[in-house]
Amino acid sequence: MKKLLFILSLLLVIGAESAFTQTIQNVRVPEGQQLFLRNPDFKTRVSAVQDGGIQTANNWDFLGIGSSVPDTIKTRSFIDSEGQTFGTYGNTDHVTGAWMLQSTWTKTFLPNLVTPDTVSIDAKFIGGEIAKVRRISMRIAVQYGDYNYAMLIDKTIPMDSQWVKLSWDMSFARSFGINFISRFYLLFQFYSNDSSLVGGDIVVRNLEGSTGGKINGIDFSIITAVPEPGRVPEEFILEQNYPNPFNPSTTIRFSVPKREQVNLSVYNSLGQEVRTLVSGEKAQGSYEVSFDASNLPSGIYFYKLQTGAKVEVKKMVLLK
Repeated sequence: MKKLLFILSLLLVIGAESAFTQTIQNVRVPEGQQLFLRNPDFKTRVSAVQDGGIQTANNWDFLGIGSSVPDTIKTRSFIDSEGQTFGTYGNTDHVTGAWMLQSTWTKTFLPNLVTPDTVSIDAKFIGGEIAKVRRISMRIAVQYGDYNYAMLIDKTIPMDSQWVKLSWDMSFARSFGINFISRFYLLFQFYSNDSSLVGGDIVVRNLEGSTGGKINGIDFSIITAVPEPGRVPEEFILEQNYPNPFNPSTTIRFSVPKREQVNLSVYNSLGQEVRTLVSGEKAQGSYEVSFDASNLPSGIYFYKLQTGAKVEVKKMVLLK
C-alpha cells in the first residue's frame, strides 16, 4: 500500500506541472480502482475553478469537465419530478489508457457530515450522444478539511434507461482518517473507443448514507429543491405528506421565507428519530423531499420541520 501511495503521489506531482491538472476533475484513476490524496495544492486548485456559466441546481456546483471544452448548453444540472439530472457533453481525451470524458460536481456541507459505513444512490441514463459510448460509469469522492480526498471505485450505469442502485463501501475513506465529510463529489464518466464527441444525461435520486445497516440521518440532499414558477414563499410552511397513508414512499413539501438553517426529520411513535431528510442551510423557496420507508415497519410516524425558532410537526401513516 505504501508503495502504491508513493507512486500515486509521484504521478500527482508530475501531473501538477501540466495544464490538465489545474482542477480536481482531472484527477483520474483507472477503472475499478480507488485513490487517496493528501495534496497541499488541493484547496487552491478547487477554489480557483469557475463554473463557466454552467446551469447548476440544488447547491451542486459544476467543478469541471476533463480536458475538453464542455458543451455549456447540454452540460448542466436541473431538477424535475424524477430527481436531479446531471448532463455531461464534450470530447473524450486519452487518460488512464482509455478514451474518456468526465465531469465533476461537488457540494459543500457545513457543518461537516459524519462519514457513514456505506453510501448509495439511484441512477438512470436518460439519453444523449452515445453512438460511440462503450460504457457509462459514476464515482463518488469525499473530502475532509483542505487536503484529505478519497475517490471511490467506479460503478457502471446501464444504458437501458432503467434505474440502478449503486453502493459504495466507505471503509477505504475511513482508513485514511476521513471520518467526516466537508465536500462530496459526483463524477460522471463516458468511455469511448476513440476521440469523439460523447455525452448524456444521468438522473439521480435517493443519495443516502447508512451505518450498521440503518439509514443514519445523513442527508446528501440530491432532490430537495423543487422550484415553483411564480411562487416566492413569504412564510414558514410544512405541508401534509402525499400520499397518506403511503407504501413505501411519500412526498413532503415545505417552504421557508428566507435563507436559514433547516432540519426535517422523521420519528416513530416512540419518539425515536428514524431518518433525517434535510439538514443544512436553505435559501428562500419551496422544497420537496421523498421519504422511502421500505426498510421500516407499518405504523404511525411523525415528521418535524425546524428552522430557527419555528417548529412544526405532522403525522403520517405507513401501511404495508
